[in-house]
Amino acid sequence: MVNLSACVIVKNEEKHLPRWLACVRQLADELIVVDTGSEDRTVEIAEAGGARVFSFPWRDDFSAAKNFALEQATGKWILFLDADEYFPPESISRVRSLLEETDRDIRTAGILCRWVNFDEDNGMQLQSAAVQLRLFRNLRGLRYKGRIHEALDVPQRYKVLATKEIEIHHTGYSQNIAADKLLRNRRLLLRDIEEAGGKASLQQKKYLLDCAYGLKEWEETCRLAEEILSAEDREQEISTDNLAGLYSAYLSSLMRLDSPLSEIEKVTEAAEVALPMSAEFPWMLGLYLHEKKEPGAQELLRRGLSIYESCQSLETTKDFAALGANAAYLLPLVGEVLKEYGGDMFISACVIVKNEAENLPKWLASVRTFADEMIVVDTGSEDNSKELARAAGAKVFDFQWINDFAAAKNFAIGKASGRWIVFPDADEYFDEASQQRIPALLKELEGRNILGVTCPLINIDKDDNNRVMEAIVQLRIFRNLPQLRYQGYIHEVLAGIPQQSIYLARELTVYHTGYSSRQQLKKFTRNLEMLEAGRQQYGDSPGEWHYFMDTYYGLRDYEKAMVYAKKIIEEPNLPPHDRKNAWETWASSCLKGGHTIREALVPLEGGLKEYPRFYRLQAMKGLCLFEARLYEEAEQILRKALDGEEELSKSQGDEAVTDSSRRLLPHIHARLGEMAYMGGREDEALNEYLAALQLSRHLPDILRAFQSLLQKQGIGAADQIELLGGLYSGREDMIFLAENLTPRAGQVWLYYRKKAGLAVEEADSFLIGGHIPAAALEAGRVLGACRRVRNWAGG
Repeated sequence: MVNLSACVIVKNEEKHLPRWLACVRQLADELIVVDTGSEDRTVEIAEAGGARVFSFPWRDDFSAAKNFALEQATGKWILFLDADEYFPPESISRVRSLLEETDRDIRTAGILCRWVNFDEDNGMQLQSAAVQLRLFRNLRGLRYKGRIHEALDVPQRYKVLATKEIEIHHTGYSQNIAADKLLRNRRLLLRDIEEAGGKASLQQKKYLLDCAYGLKEWEETCRLAEEILSAEDREQEISTDNLAGLYSAYLSSLMRLDSPLSEIEKVTEAAEVALPMSAEFPWMLGLYLHEKKEPGAQELLRRGLSIYESCQSLETTKDFAALGANAAYLLPLVGEVLKEYGGDMFISACVIVKNEAENLPKWLASVRTFADEMIVVDTGSEDNSKELARAAGAKVFDFQWINDFAAAKNFAIGKASGRWIVFPDADEYFDEASQQRIPALLKELEGRNILGVTCPLINIDKDDNNRVMEAIVQLRIFRNLPQLRYQGYIHEVLAGIPQQSIYLARELTVYHTGYSSRQQLKKFTRNLEMLEAGRQQYGDSPGEWHYFMDTYYGLRDYEKAMVYAKKIIEEPNLPPHDRKNAWETWASSCLKGGHTIREALVPLEGGLKEYPRFYRLQAMKGLCLFEARLYEEAEQILRKALDGEEELSKSQGDEAVTDSSRRLLPHIHARLGEMAYMGGREDEALNEYLAALQLSRHLPDILRAFQSLLQKQGIGAADQIELLGGLYSGREDMIFLAENLTPRAGQVWLYYRKKAGLAVEEADSFLIGGHIPAAALEAGRVLGACRRVRNWAGG
């Protein structure tokens, strides 16, 4: 395993250092903090965060301080993030695996990562992007050079890998601190130039230009730009990303000086010749022409948009950083201006339907909150699906069904004009919080190498009080690019997105109701017919086995489901997700198919041996042991599953959803409550029952056990009703309580019967009120009446 040291130099970084520590602590084996004279709580925070802290007297030389930090590091590899830099969650999860892979090639000295600059004082607005060397081997020959804008000097015998998998976010030039930093940088640059004989290199002039532009010295920015661009050796000294930044600053300065339009157009043309894949320059000129009410703005903006979309799939990290992301800060403004010219579509919501009148209103209400257009493709509805869609403002298209889900979905994509596609099925919907978050999230992802977005998808049974059935991760959002299309006639998947270009949005949630009780048989029967037809046409494929397994399980043919589960487990080349599902389905099929607990424990223990952190399987084992009355072992395993679930919830990968025991949590708490009650720990039992109901309030047995224990502990009816009021509200909940509490709940039962508007027998009222003789008389009266009716009916 690669040993990694995380290093940083700091001075008065109490604001950013906690974020740095939280980030690198997830990756590094050692934390090195070099303090150059802090007067705030920086040192105290570093020590409390587990770092080794060293003092280094500041002498206006960043390289000297960084090289001192390197001397203290003992790791095989170095991670040198500045205090105001951090990895986003999706990058954190990839660093270690990339390092392990890179470590095998001893000629590779370091890894170039995409570096994105945000203004945290202005809503994390994207400012620029480049590539930076922040991960490298701990070799004596690798040291920093340069008093300011220090760079790692890598000997020619080594190579540097460029990756799109890892991204670094930087907030160090946010609005409120930029001027001070720029003045400091220029002072140190001028000292470097003076010590070198007074002649600045082109790269140093570029850094001086950055300082002048940041300090709003427009004339000086133009002078330096013209000097650099006229140099004969410009291409040898100025990198692509630096050249892009130079032209951007030059053009912006000319526009702020209100220079002649002919001069601005001339510089724009030169920039486009030098950097033909950059959308920034046609956008800058197009926005300028729009502002000045000059012709040609719309054409320039649309041309830039086409370039920008093409740039998202560039393979080279350097090219993407320089040519794609530097334009992204203009994208929201470009979109707003294009809307003035007739509507720039940002989000297209797409769906394919057939007889979806029941589900479609929910889908339309969900996507209408964030989508600029709704595309509904009908594959042969006989109900009023199309009329519902049109009435809601959707564009409706017909597509002849050819037993191919991918073909129908790709037809829908072809009708969409948005830059992003959101494609939930008709029986899926985003919750309200997600609906509000989607536009902001996609705008944030615009300038990053993200082509698709996955999020948790929760299968619920709407016919059983929205009971959670399963949680998985699915891709439902992606860029509208020609290379991104669905594949697969059934269980279709979006192809063309590399794993490193997928963002997991755990803050979004999709609910899926398509396998609710009433619809299961119909859908699984259809799926099986399509799977069998596919096997006849294409042959038996191991990649299809998990679909057969899931389908037979849904059809309650548990023996055939087990056959496919075992086939998957015996095939070593199938992905872990399929194998995990196979172990779980084998165990569930045993339990639902009438097999013994002992038989079910075979796949549970086998799966946990292969995947010890698969906490849902662990929870299932604990619940099985409870049924077998092995209470001590059951409690131990269930608590271990709870601890694992808590740990998993803090992780960033797909496992946080796919391996989660969340759907079993109410049952775990309920069984722990039962065992606590059996052990005489009534307070603990109450807490466990309450935790179960907070997670899933429509569980009748747990509700009755909870209320019975409240009553046994002498808690009055008013207090019980107040406690239940914190869990239940609305008429449906009142009916649930009225129907599932027993009359033994006394006044509580009577209260909820009346709240729900349900009838109460007088005998029950007398009994609950303590009027036993009256209750007996009333019961006798009712019984006599029943006898008379029976005799009459019999006669």
